Amino acid sequence: MTYVYSNKFKKYLLALAFLCPIIFLPLNILKAHEIVIDIFTFEHPWVNVLSGSSNAAMYVKIINKGDLADHIIGASSPAADRLELHSHFIDDSGVSRMRHVMAIDIPPKGFVDLAPGGGNHIMLIGLKGPFFDGELIPISLTLKNSGILTIDAVVESVGLKPKLSEESDVSDANKSHHKH
Repeated sequence: MTYVYSNKFKKYLLALAFLCPIIFLPLNILKAHEIVIDIFTFEHPWVNVLSGSSNAAMYVKIINKGDLADHIIGASSPAADRLELHSHFIDDSGVSRMRHVMAIDIPPKGFVDLAPGGGNHIMLIGLKGPFFDGELIPISLTLKNSGILTIDAVVESVGLKPKLSEESDVSDANKSHHKH
């Protein structure tokens, strides 16, 4: 059996073959996106949503290229009822716990790594809908000196516990809250 394809169909197939990588490439780029706003670089902001929970955690490495420190003093998102700044600490019995903190410091010419497994993160409390891998959630960070900066965090690891990070930077102001 011999198939005869029209020129119009061949052009369609050629266009489809060309466009598929362009259409699906952004899905891979989202896994490692970077956002630059003024003197700050936000490396791979992402949200971990545990299945069955109405809460999630946002993680990101924030690089400050400026000469002055700044401090995250608040956060908000249309995706949740409220956002809180949290830090991990070890209680007297050796159990890792979370605690609300008033600020997360971003040192000058340095970085803070909000990462799973210890240190700082931002909790999204009272999620306003189901979220799926690859979806973007807008997060507005309120910085003491720089005002409100809005970034998009990609949803990853829906239903999975976050991997523990071997490197997390906990600012000096928050280290005093830890009991080791």
